[in-house]
Amino acid sequence: RKQNYELSYHIPIINTIPETAYKYVGCGVESDGDLSLVLVLEDGYDRAALESVITTPDAFPKASLSVLTLGIWPSWD
Repeated sequence: RKQNYELSYHIPIINTIPETAYKYVGCGVESDGDLSLVLVLEDGYDRAALESVITTPDAFPKASLSVLTLGIWPSWD
């Protein structure tokens, strides 16, 4: 398997995030069709309520913030 050196620094950082810091792992579709890994912190149908709780959990290592982006992803489930 070919090593992707451009993204290889992400793995050790993401591995430091404890599983208790998020609800579950999902995926999101970018506007260009690419898939992105999503660590779901909170879910629900009320966008305004979700926007009011967008914060970084204390359990997230500071280094993880360099590779993660907080935001709201719509779901079609």
